[in-house]
Amino acid sequence: MIKACKLTKLGIRNFNEISQICNMETLIVHPKNKEQLMAMKSFMKAFKISFEEESSVYSPEFVAKINESREQVKRGETRVVNIDDL
Repeated sequence: MIKACKLTKLGIRNFNEISQICNMETLIVHPKNKEQLMAMKSFMKAFKISFEEESSVYSPEFVAKINESREQVKRGETRVVNIDDL
């Protein structure tokens, strides 16, 4: 009952309003350079937004080429090469 009283004091009247407040989203940010990366980190730290860092050992250009190749396969844009032709 104490929790319900605190929620009504905040103007929350039902479960739907609670679920809207508690609904969180995950954002994936792709900074184009180190300056943008540092600015995003500073912004999130200033607003006390938690974040995780993940880096790739592959260059962004290489990753883009691999992703494009995967899309080509999905579209059926492939070619069969006979071993004897190599």
